[in-house]
Amino acid sequence: MDSERAQAVGIDVGGTKTAAVRVTAAGEILARHVLPTPADDMLETLETMVEAARGVLTPEVRTVG
Repeated sequence: MDSERAQAVGIDVGGTKTAAVRVTAAGEILARHVLPTPADDMLETLETMVEAARGVLTPEVRTVG
């Protein structure tokens, strides 16, 4: 895969929501998945992060952060 088609997933965990976005190398947002953050449960928060990332994941993704 050439670097122009490579994509990345970014995850933002806040006190009320967890958001994952899939972006191009140029920073264009291609997909977004937002879920409520279960802030009082660390294990559930980690599972929410994984679920959010899976919601935007495609074969073109090369990096998750």
